[in-house]
Amino acid sequence: MLLKRQGFAFTVYSVYSVAIYSLGSYLIMYVLPIDVNFVSPLAGSDLLLCAIFGGVISGIGSGLTIRHGGAIDGIDVLSVIFAKRLGLSIGSFVMIFNLMLYIVCGIVLNSWILPLYSIITYFVASKTIDFIVDGFDRSKCAMIVTKKISDVIRQQETGAGR
Repeated sequence: MLLKRQGFAFTVYSVYSVAIYSLGSYLIMYVLPIDVNFVSPLAGSDLLLCAIFGGVISGIGSGLTIRHGGAIDGIDVLSVIFAKRLGLSIGSFVMIFNLMLYIVCGIVLNSWILPLYSIITYFVASKTIDFIVDGFDRSKCAMIVTKKISDVIRQQETGAGR
């Protein structure tokens, strides 16, 4: 379905991204001498720092993948398909989806500590994704079609309408 819906290039880039992500996870967990069972190599055991750095790293990975025409996971695929239709940025779509997911997790687990840290992680990730996909400049462009070009030029020169 992904091949038919998004095209061959999107599917190939997505499969490639998942393979690289899986290889990286394997290397960190089983090959490199990094023990991530109890602490983070970047943030130690501070859950807030882990949430922030995890969000930045996740957002960079997803953002670069989306920017170059692929997706890492199912939510990235859904965000590419539906975000523009709903008038949302890709990061906002990811954030809304994960916010609903972690609210349900908090209710089911009857604990809010990890779901709240996960919400922080995905908030940071969503902002990072938007930054990488859209860049700094979020300005809009408008094309003016008119037969009164002299009026438009005159207003532009006088600074009217600003």
